Amino acid sequence: MNGVVIVSLFLGNAIFASEPECSRFHYEEKTLEKMIKLEILVQKMKTDVEKTEKLVFDTLQDMKKEREQTKHDWETEKEAMKKELKEMKETNRKQIGQYAKEVENFKESVSLSTITFAAELDQPNAKFVSGQIFIYKKTILNEGNGYDNTNGIFTAPVKGTYFFTVQFCTPSGDAVGFAIMSDNAEIKRGYMYDGKRNCCHSSDAFAVLSKGGRVWIKCTAPVIPVHSGNYWNTFSGALIHK
Repeated sequence: MNGVVIVSLFLGNAIFASEPECSRFHYEEKTLEKMIKLEILVQKMKTDVEKTEKLVFDTLQDMKKEREQTKHDWETEKEAMKKELKEMKETNRKQIGQYAKEVENFKESVSLSTITFAAELDQPNAKFVSGQIFIYKKTILNEGNGYDNTNGIFTAPVKGTYFFTVQFCTPSGDAVGFAIMSDNAEIKRGYMYDGKRNCCHSSDAFAVLSKGGRVWIKCTAPVIPVHSGNYWNTFSGALIHK
């Protein structure tokens, strides 16, 4: 009987010793270890997420600053371009105005580079008295349209130095007195006479005229000029320097 009990106890201890140890404290220790590891992992994930968020935020801020800087640079550049364009327009406007003026001056210079006229009295037996203007009614030449055959006056189309010539044909034994007038001032005075025959005489004068300056021939002594055949009474002039 005692032998049976001893054997039974031995077998029971053997069987119990062969089973794995799985106490309550061992389980809780393993669970706590897992929880700690999980918490560490979660904390690491949280840290990584925060770093990522910060990186994204910083990147967005940089992009915002870059966009604002780009916008500011563009506005500055746009204002500079607008100012430059305005200045270019103003410069071009002035240049165009200057070119237009130069073109007009050139056109005027070309069109009026030849200013000359010649007119003939063409009034047989016409008597002129002192103070009267000789009106040369027959226009022979009038480049520049300066001479007016209705009043006998030449009007300068442009400022310059002009040369004028007058020819009178006097009857035998008679004389002609004249004055070349420039804006009511005498620039040449003459008296032509031949006692033996009909004869033609000429006289000339220079005048510096402003644009619109006028020149004409005035009678200073009563006369009936000879005007027929070879006897021409003429008034002529030309621009010689502008």
